[in-house]
Amino acid sequence: MITAGASLVVSVILLVLQTINNARTKRAEERNDMAKQESLLSLKMMAANNKLSYACAMAIKRGRPNGEVEEAVEAYEEAKQEYDAFLMQVAAEQLRR
Repeated sequence: MITAGASLVVSVILLVLQTINNARTKRAEERNDMAKQESLLSLKMMAANNKLSYACAMAIKRGRPNGEVEEAVEAYEEAKQEYDAFLMQVAAEQLRR
């Protein structure tokens, strides 16, 4: 009788610990996914900024802009919109918690 009761108590404790561990693991995975997405968007923003800087430098060097500048501005605006959307998503998720 005592053995059965002890087994039940240990089982309940292990279940609680497992539930806590699973919740921690899930939160850690969510943070890792978010960090990965943020890193990729940051790289995209840097690439767009580099493209824009290069296009401006070439326009100054040539004395006239060409399609490079417009293309670079579009890349920058697209990257910025994606990054802003990501920030809004993160903010919304934080408010839900």
